[in-house]
Amino acid sequence: MPLPLQARLLRVLQDRAVTPLGGSAAVPVDFALICATHRTLPRLVDQGGFRQDLYFRIAQYTVELPPLRQLPDRAGIVRSLWRELGGPEAGVALTPDCEARLAGHDWPGNFRQLTGTLRALLALAEPGRPVDVDALPPDVRRPAASAPMAADDLDAITLSAMRAALEASGGNVSRAARRLGIHRSTLYRRLLDEGGGAH
Repeated sequence: MPLPLQARLLRVLQDRAVTPLGGSAAVPVDFALICATHRTLPRLVDQGGFRQDLYFRIAQYTVELPPLRQLPDRAGIVRSLWRELGGPEAGVALTPDCEARLAGHDWPGNFRQLTGTLRALLALAEPGRPVDVDALPPDVRRPAASAPMAADDLDAITLSAMRAALEASGGNVSRAARRLGIHRSTLYRRLLDEGGGAH
């Protein structure tokens, strides 16, 4: 959300009123606001990309939801979504190989991407014929090992390496940074941002 729109949202939250497009009088509104983001808002606040006053207004209680690729029973999720979308009622089943490939995909677009893919498979399926791997989109059809690594996975690997270097250095940030070939402030900031316990 661009900064000018953030200012407008903050004004609505403070005044509990909106001015309709083309209108001149503010209209009172009563609503509950629930926000979702895939960005790290505290980091954006530090970088000047998100208003601090708006962040404190909307982040009174936060829940971190793991991405789909980190959930343990992805095959169960695929089966459940397929049922909800009406696959069994339409007489269309997913083959075990197809289900396994769907469950093993990284799904950078999370549930929306998975749900959209399942909807497309159902729309293109022939009743009475199971959906096999060859019906999947090319990026999903490829085995997981050949799929490009997601940014979140790279972040996790980086943080793991930083924590390991810090532990091997007895908690000494300067020594761990030298081991990794980075500046100590970079190591400290990353571990502090993630609650990694840099001392």
